[in-house]
Amino acid sequence: MKTQNLILAATVAGLCACASAPDIVAEKNPAYADASYSRILVHVDGPSQEWHECLETFLIHELDRFGVQGIPGHQSAGGASGDVEAVLVVTVGDAGVREDWVQQRSMTDTMSSNTLVSFGSSVSGSSSGSAPAQCKTTEQTGAGFTRQTPWAVIVTSIVDKNSRETVWKAATEFEGATRSNFEDLRHNYARTIAKKMAEDGLW
Repeated sequence: MKTQNLILAATVAGLCACASAPDIVAEKNPAYADASYSRILVHVDGPSQEWHECLETFLIHELDRFGVQGIPGHQSAGGASGDVEAVLVVTVGDAGVREDWVQQRSMTDTMSSNTLVSFGSSVSGSSSGSAPAQCKTTEQTGAGFTRQTPWAVIVTSIVDKNSRETVWKAATEFEGATRSNFEDLRHNYARTIAKKMAEDGLW
């Protein structure tokens, strides 16, 4: 008899995966269909100074990947924003940590082989006349754990500096990977939103 034990968690793949990029539904002002910017003031309205500083830093880094110069919002008072073309406004709404209970399960595969007695000797396996080996799977419920996933609802807008009209806007709930933290979520947001704005022709 051969026994194999396989310990499975319901979300073992999710524990190792990175945060998935959400589908972003954005609106672009038809009057600015051809608008494109290369120097942006980044203004973040977050629930804390940490949110403010992290999002500014991450966004400026991601904008640079597309050849766009990002100016931190806190430098605007010093005149650094004098020649910017638009303002990237980020407003963080609700944010928190979602908790889910994950039940662990144990699956046991038991392989059994029939024995054929022939001419006074025992023969195992698939000898002529013997039945094939059989596999039986037994599932048992074991201990579980709490899975914590950070999330935040973030509204992003591009406002033209001269007209002060909203050129582009999107509101999306971002979710981090399991066992990640808010810094991972903020980085994921900055990378995803910068790419989306590039796809929509804003730079």
